[in-house]
Amino acid sequence: IGYRSGLFVPMLRDGAPIGVIAVARAEPGLFSDSEIELLKTFADQAVIAIENVRLFTELEARNRDLTATSEILRVISQSPTDVQPVFDTILDNATRLCEAQRGALFLYDGEAYHAAAFRGAASALEQAILPATVSDERRTWALAWYNLVLDSGHALGALAAALPTLITRIILASPD
Repeated sequence: IGYRSGLFVPMLRDGAPIGVIAVARAEPGLFSDSEIELLKTFADQAVIAIENVRLFTELEARNRDLTATSEILRVISQSPTDVQPVFDTILDNATRLCEAQRGALFLYDGEAYHAAAFRGAASALEQAILPATVSDERRTWALAWYNLVLDSGHALGALAAALPTLITRIILASPD
């Protein structure tokens, strides 16, 4: 490779290694004390930078969560007689912060759970069609079947997309 001397300095956080900084040169020989100290300083600075990014990322996530919480509290204060906007805001934030495609909020009345709010690709259909066509008593049951059919459709679509690969593997794996 052409290198005849190298210096490797560990990057340590709380005494535990999290990386290494290395330099190499073509000339043989020891690195000077000042070069070693300089590389140690650079390693320490790299650890500080990594820690700063970690702390900033944590703070950013905490601020995002606090923003969502404050938004929910604002909606609660603006909707003292209507819980639906609160449920909608909660689900909006929950699905966004959890990077989820769908979300639902159910209320328990002592006997059964009842669907109160939805988020996701089919939420408009769920909110527009089900309340108008199904009684409150049957809505949760209808929603369960609706979701079963919808999720089964997604599974079948994924299976159909994988069929060419599966068929190819079966053909290649079969003895002649």
